[in-house]
Amino acid sequence: MSKKNAWVMKALHELPLAMKAKAMKHFLQGNKKYMKKGIRADMDAIIKCATCPNMCKFDCPVLEAEKNEALSPAGKARIAYFLENGLLDSDYAREIM
Repeated sequence: MSKKNAWVMKALHELPLAMKAKAMKHFLQGNKKYMKKGIRADMDAIIKCATCPNMCKFDCPVLEAEKNEALSPAGKARIAYFLENGLLDSDYAREIM
């Protein structure tokens, strides 16, 4: 295991057995939550999020820490909109996020 991920093992080690089991179950089943290839995103939900007045960004810990608008919830929705419509290259999207 790399040093980068060593904190995960330390955190798991300190948990009670029931919590360890729950964490591992969610980890092992996590890939089932992602969309399958070929399935289109819910564009209606993406547009609603991308065009909202950004009320959630004031309580977003990722945005607070990273100071990068592309990582805000609405920023991610805008990137998703452009990706779904073929207006943004996926390699560039990964680069800016």
